[in-house]
Amino acid sequence: MEIALPNQIYGDKKIIIDDSKSVFVFIGANGSGKSKLMDQIKAHMTQQTKIISDGINSVPPINTIDEESVKQNSWGNKVVDNVTSLINGNDTVRQVIFFWFKKLFGKEISKEGNQYWITEDGNKFQLNADGDGYKTFFNLAYYLTTPDYKYLIFDEPERFLHPNLQISLFNMIKKLSRDYGKQVFITTHSSHFIDFLSDGIEVFLLSKPKKETFNLTEKINSSSDKNFTTWIHYNKHILFSKTIVLLEGYTDQIFLNQLLQKLNHSVFGRNISFISVAVEKENGGKSKIVKFQKIISEFFTCWSLFDLDLLLNSGGELSKYLDATDVTEFGTWRNSKTLDDLSNLLAEQEMTKVFKTLKAKKVLILEKGAIEKYCKKIGVADKLKDKLYEEVDYLNSLTLDLVESEYGDLINIISSLDGFNFDENDDLSNLVFRLIMDFEKEAKTLNPYQYLKIPKSIQDHLFSDPDKGASYEFRFRFLSDKLFSIKKTFSTDEKKDYIDSVFSSSSISQRYLQR
Repeated sequence: MEIALPNQIYGDKKIIIDDSKSVFVFIGANGSGKSKLMDQIKAHMTQQTKIISDGINSVPPINTIDEESVKQNSWGNKVVDNVTSLINGNDTVRQVIFFWFKKLFGKEISKEGNQYWITEDGNKFQLNADGDGYKTFFNLAYYLTTPDYKYLIFDEPERFLHPNLQISLFNMIKKLSRDYGKQVFITTHSSHFIDFLSDGIEVFLLSKPKKETFNLTEKINSSSDKNFTTWIHYNKHILFSKTIVLLEGYTDQIFLNQLLQKLNHSVFGRNISFISVAVEKENGGKSKIVKFQKIISEFFTCWSLFDLDLLLNSGGELSKYLDATDVTEFGTWRNSKTLDDLSNLLAEQEMTKVFKTLKAKKVLILEKGAIEKYCKKIGVADKLKDKLYEEVDYLNSLTLDLVESEYGDLINIISSLDGFNFDENDDLSNLVFRLIMDFEKEAKTLNPYQYLKIPKSIQDHLFSDPDKGASYEFRFRFLSDKLFSIKKTFSTDEKKDYIDSVFSSSSISQRYLQR
């Protein structure tokens, strides 16, 4: 079955749906066309289709309704039906749903009057008064177990659901869709609704930047690498990143992601995932990186970060990234040089040439040798795995300026990655300038000056009164790591120049843009 993709983004391209599958999952960034694609699917399925995109926030009291009429009106309609009454009128469906509710939650449902009640720890709660997760289950379970609905479209079923409940709900969807012969289409931003190991499921990635839609299940299975299939299944959260960076060890992953999180408090976008191909550095780890990067790069921006010892084996993994001539030339130059020799020869023409070539292939090298050489709490003979938590605790204790100073060499390397946002400084600088000018304008109208009379539209973004006598010291809530000391004698141009200098002198993004 072919479905047209939203033409505003993808032109006349289509996706192919395998009719033998039962569950189809669609992921992609906001604005990638997932919801519009669901509308296309609904239009393609001419009957017996239920699409749910509105929030499920209530379970109405039981009343008498015409079940067949409700079903007919429900097809192609996004509004959630009065399933409480529908379930009450169908004893078989009701018993199946109650069974699954107890199976997933370990709680009993009973009917009293015109309401359903949940019994938990000896207490009873009306279903309508209980958690949104239960309401979501109650509604979705009805459409899954009622034969009249052949095609079900769920837009972000993870809304209001606890992560464990998301897993349980997806397991129920997989089983009931297969057992009841349904086809279920899901859009999601949750990795809990992705499965690369079960039969009958296809996962699609909508990529607006590439203007392509990728059948990830098909691509992953066609790799014929069972190690990769299992690895990506258990690391599927990375599919919601902008950039993936493959590493040799798990401790590297923890440390680098923590470093990135620390930097995110200032100027970096959280669109990068550092991910290890192994639990710890192991024989064959470099080979896995090469294989995995080749597969992922077909549908995602994927980098790799190697220790310097990648360069010691010219005929091994290094040859996968360099052409034969470069491999031969570099191997001849390297000859009997040791790892320490290479780390001391970074400025040599042969080294800079290889680094430049590798970077063009989205490969970065830890120039000092290994991640331990960039850490501050690790001795010469220590390994990061032995001092990981001490290193992370130290990193977390630092201010942003000290992070830049202490880990600058490492930041210098990873700043090459796609996903670092370098373009917001001008906007922030202009915003700070405007707020400071607005503050001074308001302050001059107050005689005597009183901070509490400054408009709340300005106060709300400041930590405290900036008036320090001969100068103002502004610290903004949206930029808490920077202090702007403005002398009251500054001219307008001097204020603007000073504010720009604060960004250019202390900002990581500006510093590494100049590399």
